[in-house]
This record gives sequence, C-alpha cells and structure tokens, in this order.
Amino acid sequence: MKLNRLIGIIFLSLFGINYFTACSGKKVNLQPTNEAPTTQTTGSEISFASVKPLFNQYCVQCHMSSGMPNLSEYDKAQPLASKIKNFVSSGYMPQQGSQEAQAISDEERNKIISWVNAGAPLEATQAAPDSSTPGMSATMELPPLLQTINQCMNCHGSNGISSSNVNPNLAGQNELYLKQQLTHFKEGTRVNKTMNGIAKDLSLAEIEMLASFFGSLQPSEDPSQARTVAIEKIYGKGEKPAGVVSCAGCHASYTFQAEPIPNTDSSSPVPTLNGQKADYIVSQFKNYHTGDRQHLIMNQIANQQLFVDKNGELDVKAIESIADFFSQLPPMNVND
Repeated sequence: MKLNRLIGIIFLSLFGINYFTACSGKKVNLQPTNEAPTTQTTGSEISFASVKPLFNQYCVQCHMSSGMPNLSEYDKAQPLASKIKNFVSSGYMPQQGSQEAQAISDEERNKIISWVNAGAPLEATQAAPDSSTPGMSATMELPPLLQTINQCMNCHGSNGISSSNVNPNLAGQNELYLKQQLTHFKEGTRVNKTMNGIAKDLSLAEIEMLASFFGSLQPSEDPSQARTVAIEKIYGKGEKPAGVVSCAGCHASYTFQAEPIPNTDSSSPVPTLNGQKADYIVSQFKNYHTGDRQHLIMNQIANQQLFVDKNGELDVKAIESIADFFSQLPPMNVND
C-alpha cells in the first residue's frame, strides 16, 4: 500500500509538532481556519496539465526538500487524488501557517478539487460536479481530530516512534490492526485507561484517519534494506531466542512480506513487532498470559510450556529475550 506510505509523509509534514519547518521556517499553527470550504467550480474542461502549475507553486518546494512525493509528476499525484482533495478542501494543504497556505486562492483550491472529482485525469475532460460538501469537513469535525492527533503524538512520537519504553511505536504499523485496536479501545473490549478515554468519542471516520495516518508513516530511511536485514536475521543461520521463528511465522508475513503465513484477514490482523519497544512487547505478553488482554490464539500461546515455569507462572526472561530480538530489528512500514 504505497499510497498510505506516501500520504503519511504528507500528513507528517502537516501535523508533526517538531517538523513543521520545511517551508515557513516556523512551527505551524495547528488551529484550523474557521472558513468553510467553498464549492468547487464545474462545467469546464480539466486535466493534470491544468493543476500541475498549482502543485509546482504550492507543493513541490516542500515535498522535494522533505523527501515527499513530487506532485508535479502524474504517476505520483494520481494515486493520492482522493486524499489530496480531502486535505486541500479542509485546509490541511498547503501546510497551515506557510506562505503557500496564505497565497493559494479559493479558486485554485477548487480547481484541484474539480480535477479530483473528474477522476484525476491526465488528458482534458469535463469537470464533474459534486453534490456533497467537499473534503473531510463533510464527515468529521476538524478541531477534535487535530487535538486527537496531537494527543497521540505526545505519547507515540511526532514521527510515530515513541521516546518512551512503555508506549508502542505506531509508525508503519499494520493499518488494519491500528483500526481494530482503536475500535477495541473505543468499545472498552481492550482496557487501557488513557486510550479508552481518548478513543471513546472517536467516530469511525476519525478512527480510519488515525489508523491511516500512523500506518502510513515510514519509520525506515531504506525500507528494502530494512526488510532484507530483518529477513536474514530471523530466517538466517545463527543463535536466536527460543520461540523467535515461531513468532515470526505470523508476524513476519506482514513485517517482511515473507512466507509462510500471508495475513489479509481484517477481522484478525497481525501487528508487526520489528523495532517495537521491548518493554511494551513484554507487557502485552504478560497481559495475554493473565487474560487481561483477550485474543484466543495469543492467550493460548502465552500459556504454552515454552513460556511458563513448572508452576504455570510466566517465564519473563524467555519473553524478554524474544522482545529484545524483535526490538533490535530495523523498523519498516508493513503497508507498502
């Protein structure tokens, strides 16, 4: 899902507390504009050539300097079209507080929206009207979403990599898994006082957006190399803690795009463990062992002979060695 990875980089430039410096040289004011998005123009021919100058003027400078997708190239812009519409119509793009955001006109925003509504065509076609209110503002309230993203970043890092050993990294995590866990926190079926409080009022649209945001961040500068290193470390020769390969049997299918077990079941998505905080992995395994966290397979695994002593108590050292192993693997985005 390269789309998610690319759009996550855009998101990061817009929302990262410490990373809003690419264009304006100052932090962005995260308070959204109170102006409602205007209705897009219709009835004229539109093509990528008609919006490319806008991307060049308002997007390319930041994107190219920050390693983000070059929207002046059709093959980079077209897959992102629907989310570009969301960001442009809601005021997310250009980056709030930047000179570009102050310079772009409503007419120019509407031209981009019309291009997306027309199917993001390369060649000239008739612009299609849209009867609904454009952008995210039609389905969710913007300020609470921004506040929630900032709350998440306080614990999980502005780049999705937590600075705390007890809070998990979220960057590049399986998007379906993130969505599922946020839903569990919202419903109270997974108990964590902080997360239950944050998730209880989230709408489905907000949950999907948060999952897409963090799931699309790229935690590794060289994803292909990270994958190669991880595969070689787990499946190659050498000493490994007991149970590592068994764990990789499920978690490696998403993590490294390697066999043996592909997992596309949205009802039971598998999280990646590579680069995850060791202390967090241990804490969650303890929760599965005690039943404080419910998952049929993981509850069974956490009580297998390999991980318990003769009294049935959890062998913490065995779990710590596995957790340390996975935490040392290079993190990467599993949604590519």
